[in-house]
Amino acid sequence: MTNKKELLERLETITADSVFNFLDEKKVTKSCPMCSSTGEQIISETTKASLAELVESKKRTQTFVTFFRHTPAKSTDTDANYYYKLSCDHCGFITTHEIRQLLRWLDENNRSMTGGGDE
Repeated sequence: MTNKKELLERLETITADSVFNFLDEKKVTKSCPMCSSTGEQIISETTKASLAELVESKKRTQTFVTFFRHTPAKSTDTDANYYYKLSCDHCGFITTHEIRQLLRWLDENNRSMTGGGDE
């Protein structure tokens, strides 16, 4: 993905369910690689709300998985520079997953769900 604005807008639509479904399909372990605790991997979410929603105490907010950006040595900006991090709620160990693979997986699933047949 080359347009940073489009990438950021897309990342603001990614839910925790999507990330965990992706990790499940890819058979990523649910156990912490450091302490072996199972089922305690957590992911941060960000809530986006307009000022009007906050002032009026409306509950119409958008929640998405918090994403992080690696700043490369050369000033390039691609989806390969963005990642999600999961933390073990037991020991605090952090694992990271590049966003590029998740976006590819989402694109493939959308095609197969909307493609409507054998190719």
